Amino acid sequence: MKQYWTQFASVATPNSLATTAPPFWPPFSIGAPAVQSLAAPTPRPALDFSAEHHCEFWQSILLQGTTLAVLSSAGGGEL
Repeated sequence: MKQYWTQFASVATPNSLATTAPPFWPPFSIGAPAVQSLAAPTPRPALDFSAEHHCEFWQSILLQGTTLAVLSSAGGGEL
C-alpha cells in the first residue's frame, strides 16, 4: 500500500513502470468496476467486490448519479 501511495503522490498514478513494482492498479469506471484487492499474498484487481460485499444499494445510487450526469451533459439543461 505504501508503494501505491508513494507512486500516486509522486506522479498522480499508483502504477509504476519499474519491474519491481506491485501489480497494476486499474482505473475504476462504470464499464470496468474493478477495485484493487490488497489481500495477501499479492495485490490484484478484484471484479467481484460489489457482489462480495453486498453493495446493491450503493450500486443503484452510483448508477442513478451516472444516468443523471449523462442525461444532463447530453441535454445541456436542467432535469
